[in-house]
Amino acid sequence: MRLIKILSILGIVSLLAASCNFFGGSPVKTAGALRSANGGTDWQSANAIKDKLEGSLAGTNISGLKFKPGSLETIFASSYNNGFFVSEDGGNSWRQILSNFYVYDFAFDPASSDAIYVAGIAADHGRVLVTRDMGKSWQEIYNEGTSGNGVRAVMADTNLRLYIGLEDGNMVRSEDAGLSWKLVKNFETRINTIRSYNGSLYVLARSKGLFRSDDGQNFSNLTGEVGSEDGFHIFSNVGTYNQFAITVGSIYLTTNNGLFRSFDQGSSWARLILPLQDQSASILPIATSQTNDSLVYTAVGSTIYKSTDGGNTWQTQNSNTTALITALLVHPQNPQLVYAGAFAQ
Repeated sequence: MRLIKILSILGIVSLLAASCNFFGGSPVKTAGALRSANGGTDWQSANAIKDKLEGSLAGTNISGLKFKPGSLETIFASSYNNGFFVSEDGGNSWRQILSNFYVYDFAFDPASSDAIYVAGIAADHGRVLVTRDMGKSWQEIYNEGTSGNGVRAVMADTNLRLYIGLEDGNMVRSEDAGLSWKLVKNFETRINTIRSYNGSLYVLARSKGLFRSDDGQNFSNLTGEVGSEDGFHIFSNVGTYNQFAITVGSIYLTTNNGLFRSFDQGSSWARLILPLQDQSASILPIATSQTNDSLVYTAVGSTIYKSTDGGNTWQTQNSNTTALITALLVHPQNPQLVYAGAFAQ
């Protein structure tokens, strides 16, 4: 598809300053990370920068949060405006390991959790970087030739296989860890997410829906002409598909027109009713527990919602901020410990 220039980026570590501020009193409009130690009943900021006395992560618009595979303390946070961060103490403090990069998504190499692929845009070109030493050094393995065409999604598969999704809808694959790339499919809209589950590949295309492939080449639309709501196709009023989460028994899908769930891996769908007057509200983040398939978190604006029965009923939680909640993460073993990422609109 194109020749890929390998660029070593050494020593990109730009630390910000620390903060011990916790939310109190009236909610404030701040970005950064939030944490709850009691299942979302109370939320506090988790924005301190390691080994610094001033400043915080509060000016960072979070795009994603993930635990390092096999770790119960190491969390990575990507941001739309401030690079890439890691916390090695469960969110008590953070350090920046990549700057000058708008990060949309990141993925861990299945062969080594110290190897991380970061997708985004820098200098008006979509790029993918990789670190194999937890951020001490970086290599560029993809540079999109079209300006303004950010890399929105990345997934690392086995056998050196990588998938990336672009703003223009192109899904591209590498079979040699990024040395060469080949176009797989154009989804004709921005690719928000690429994930694998139980041997299948899932792609969330912004205005087209959720797709699944069992061979990495041919895709079926799981949100096509399935189900009905008041006599109409259940997704007829959906304009954008935002995020999804998969558990053993369900797929949860957030859209600009509500939250949906499938019990049969996408063959049929039902709308989940949140405690809102407007069920057509735009919903962005979704997260489930690895230890409890029935535990689900989502958010509308700055309000977080928790379900302990797979989305049948919900509790409303005050995040103590007026910023937009963009990411949610449940601790892999302790479901009472929950993290959120915020975007100061």
